[in-house]
Amino acid sequence: MLVERTSRLAVLAKMEDATATSAPGGFSVKLNSIPEPLRQSFTSDQGKELARHQELAAATGVRE
Repeated sequence: MLVERTSRLAVLAKMEDATATSAPGGFSVKLNSIPEPLRQSFTSDQGKELARHQELAAATGVRE
């Protein structure tokens, strides 16, 4: 789950499992469907599934 801090928009991404391997793909699809300015203020729960956050940043343009 990702939450945009200003509008409190919550984004859920369906994944096969909650691993660091599947998270970049699942979150990238969802984040890329949101206007770029909103992507910059998303926050996550800091779970183990975002251990590969560099890949997510590269795929979406979201700052790390």
